[in-house]
Parts: sequence; C-alpha cells; structure tokens
Amino acid sequence: MGREKKKRKRRMKASDPTTKTTAHWWVQRRRTSQKS
Repeated sequence: MGREKKKRKRRMKASDPTTKTTAHWWVQRRRTSQKS
C-alpha cells in the first residue's frame, strides 16, 4: 500500500500542476495522522 500511494503522488504531481496546491491538504492529513 505504501508503495502504491507513493506512485500515485508522483503521477498526480506530474499530471496536474494544480495538484501542487491540493498536495497541501493530503500533506496536512498525513502529518496529523502520524502525530496522533
């Protein structure tokens, strides 16, 4: 699962430049998940 999630992140970033801003929401969600 970890490896597939990493591949999807790279595809979204290269596919859509707008994902740069959307990446903020998934980054914040992943950080809160690790903190809690």
